Amino acid sequence: MKTYVGIRPVLLTGLIMCLILIFCFISRSRAAEEEFQGLKHLGEPVFISGMNLAWIDFARDLDNFQKEEFARALDEVKAAGGNTLRWWLHTNASSSPRFDEQGRVSGLAQKNIENLQQAFDMAAHRNMLLLPVLFSFDLLQDQHGVNQDYNLQLVESVEHTEAYIENALIPMVEALKGHPALLAWEICNEPEGMTRSYGWTPVWTDMEYVQQFVNLLAGAIHRTDPGVPVTNGSWNFRVLTDIGNFYNYYRDDRLIEAGGDPDGTLDFYQVHYYPEHFREDTSPFHNPADHWELDKPILIGEFSAKGVVDRGTGFRPRTELPPREAFEHALKAGYAGALGWTWTDHDGHGGIDDAAPGLQRVRELKPEAVEINLPEVFLPPEITEDLPHRRLEQKPEPKKLVVDLREKFAPRQPEQELTFRVESDNPELIQAGIKDNYLLELSYPGTAAGKSRITVTAEDENMRTSRQSFVVHIIDPETGNLALLSPVEVSSVENEITYKAEYINDGLRDTRWSSEYEDEQYVIIDLEKIQTIDRVILYWEDAYAEKYVVKISSDKETWTTVHRDDRGSGGINIINFSPAEARYVKLDLIERATEWGFSLWEMSVFGAP
Repeated sequence: MKTYVGIRPVLLTGLIMCLILIFCFISRSRAAEEEFQGLKHLGEPVFISGMNLAWIDFARDLDNFQKEEFARALDEVKAAGGNTLRWWLHTNASSSPRFDEQGRVSGLAQKNIENLQQAFDMAAHRNMLLLPVLFSFDLLQDQHGVNQDYNLQLVESVEHTEAYIENALIPMVEALKGHPALLAWEICNEPEGMTRSYGWTPVWTDMEYVQQFVNLLAGAIHRTDPGVPVTNGSWNFRVLTDIGNFYNYYRDDRLIEAGGDPDGTLDFYQVHYYPEHFREDTSPFHNPADHWELDKPILIGEFSAKGVVDRGTGFRPRTELPPREAFEHALKAGYAGALGWTWTDHDGHGGIDDAAPGLQRVRELKPEAVEINLPEVFLPPEITEDLPHRRLEQKPEPKKLVVDLREKFAPRQPEQELTFRVESDNPELIQAGIKDNYLLELSYPGTAAGKSRITVTAEDENMRTSRQSFVVHIIDPETGNLALLSPVEVSSVENEITYKAEYINDGLRDTRWSSEYEDEQYVIIDLEKIQTIDRVILYWEDAYAEKYVVKISSDKETWTTVHRDDRGSGGINIINFSPAEARYVKLDLIERATEWGFSLWEMSVFGAP
């Protein structure tokens, strides 16, 4: 009895303290829920609820914008209850922006701006928001097409940063200025990953340069479009708060000190969290937003679409939160939003089906916080049919080609009329013009061979434009590429939108076919009639074949081998053989040289006169 009597006051005191702590946490959570402000968009508070896209074609979405897939992502996230997509633009700078020979950014391709505007128009039409991310730590990764020297200068050199701002960033910001679907601009995804202090890339910079980079870009955005917020995607709270032994590199005064631009601050913070990498004392899912003692809203920009759970990686969180509970926590604990990783479901973290219960839960709890109604956006003219590339044979007399553009474009508002413009990048070979306001006329002398890219622009009465480009090849039937734009059959395609079979012989070196990641694949090109051929040229992408065979046939049943290579080295392979008659050319791809599939920029076939 004495023992129990002696410890009763201690037990009672402990119990009271526990009850106080529980009451405080519940009160803080309830207060956060009751005082929900969200992020202000068009003057109204919004809880940002959605997914990371993050890309459809890694680092190439601005160059290779895939409208159908982008629309599917928007529609699926909206149907699940979300309102936002986080979308990566330059990423590692391998595709955009453009650099000059000194490594300075010289500009963007015209289609980059057009694709950007089209994406935001599509989002606005669906009452969805986009958070565009300019760069990622991938700037300093060893990836295909990445110039690490150029990118290091881009981050560290004020002169090189300003070249990007002037020639690429400001044109993009101006193009989207005031756009209702623009949530904010994000400078960089997890830039800490490319620093000596925290990083994992093979080339490193320092946090002071990251601060300078963020400061200069944020300042330029704020001056170009004063009404748009700016943020940055940090990989953990260790660099976003001054509590404990953490350090907030992105505090206003520290950013300004690093870059010198008084306008270069962030409007809200963004943090990512994956429990397999960090303890729960750095977790937004185990602490309310006010725990971090920050003076700005906090968006949870990335976390597994499967929630904060054990994904079989060998790490089990002490407190698990499936998607439904994770999204609910973000709402009730005072955060400005939460975005699951990732819609493409490509790396084991799950996809839209995993995140959907969480998105739906937020909509159930606070529908007014996630429902947005954007002003009407006049969509550009609809492209109803593609303008295909064309192969024409060289003739001794002038020729003319006429295309009715009313079959290729349509106004969004039926009562409107479209006007058309056209240009040729090789007018000496092909002259292009518009007749009767809707007929595209292409005239060529017939005696010359070569190619010209033709660009047609359709404009409606709201001055919104859509553009299509196609290439016209004029070849010498005796010596030209007989495979050009001929029917092609392949055993598999890695991606039906990005790496189509027809890209293998479209005459362009910026499109390619790629197979599934398996050995034993094939390509068959139909020359459409029996011809005498004596040469095949293969233009390999990095994913080349170590072993392959070239065969020919007149009937697609009996094949004759004309070349075999068991030590392929990629690059450009020029294969000459004795002249032979054939209609079909087959490339048997036996063994891969890389972990990826087989990929060719181009496959050409030539004949003997």
